[in-house]
Amino acid sequence: MATRREIRIALEQTLTSPFGRHACLCHGDLGNLDILLYASEQLHDPSWAHAGTRLAKEAVNAIAEREGLHAEPKQLPNPGLMVGLAGMGYGLLRLADPTRVPSVLVLAPPR
Repeated sequence: MATRREIRIALEQTLTSPFGRHACLCHGDLGNLDILLYASEQLHDPSWAHAGTRLAKEAVNAIAEREGLHAEPKQLPNPGLMVGLAGMGYGLLRLADPTRVPSVLVLAPPR
């Protein structure tokens, strides 16, 4: 019971995190959104996915407004998974179809 309470607190804290600053999987919007998607799947609670969908729109709008995935417009792109373009692309694919794209953050196997 205490673990469920701690999970709920962590997810609620994730919802209050500022979105729109960075898109990366490691410490950015796409990583936080992945946590919400994963929680929705594992807890069988669609409310976390619905909240994630709302925040995903904010994150994608921030990317469009910045005209790129990085917080700094002149920053050279990093090709890596956790803080780079590969991970951001993967995160966007997961948002587009979480039933087909597994969470790389929890090392989920391919579906």
